[in-house]
Amino acid sequence: MLVLISYATNSGGTYEAGKIIKELAEKDGHDVMLMSVIDTKAEHINKADFVFFGSNSWDGHTKEGKRLEGQLPPHFHKFKEDLGNKKFAGKRCSVYGLGDIHYTYVCGSAEHLKNFVKEIEGELVGEPLRLAGFLYDMNEKVDELSDWANGILKEL
Repeated sequence: MLVLISYATNSGGTYEAGKIIKELAEKDGHDVMLMSVIDTKAEHINKADFVFFGSNSWDGHTKEGKRLEGQLPPHFHKFKEDLGNKKFAGKRCSVYGLGDIHYTYVCGSAEHLKNFVKEIEGELVGEPLRLAGFLYDMNEKVDELSDWANGILKEL
């Protein structure tokens, strides 16, 4: 089975989480493509049998200066824009969101990714993973990430 892990990251945490998922999927015998949303195209999603979408949670501001926490980062929005209105009906997907424990909406990107899967008419497998403080406590968080990912991989 071909698994795509498409991630958005700013500080590298979502990429590091993606690498762990990749290792686990390969251990289970899957072929894996790990790529930033900057490089992910519709044909990659179409080609994959299963997709993990991951993102950091972004703290940004509107044009009017209103603070927004727990959002998808700008490069994920660009990815969505590049996809246009393409649908991937029935494409099995799971999502993971990383975030800062100091945000009001901790790991808010997970909810946005869940909604994105609905928008593209994908089928969400498992519950979204919300992984707060991943880069600050990787030893503990790797176990949480691995348990979640292995649970999802059992569904493939």
